[in-house]
Amino acid sequence: MVELMAVIFRRRIETIIHRELPMIKKTFSVPDMHCSNCSMKLESIEDVLDGVKEISASYHKQQMIVEFDETKVGEEQIIAAAKKKGYTAVLEQ
Repeated sequence: MVELMAVIFRRRIETIIHRELPMIKKTFSVPDMHCSNCSMKLESIEDVLDGVKEISASYHKQQMIVEFDETKVGEEQIIAAAKKKGYTAVLEQ
């Protein structure tokens, strides 16, 4: 019984910790983006990558801002998804 309660308690703690992890925002430059269709293509990445909450792409600034859960998706996966759409994304420092 004590072991079962310990497992349940541990799972609740893990759930609380996971929920409280804040999303992070990172900016990627996308030099080959040149029109609003390009922006829309890049923003559609949020539909295919689990962990990406929102992408805001601007062809004027040639960049996209990605809000994501870094425990589910990483920068390299975002860059690879942009490449799959035909764009070069580079993490800005």
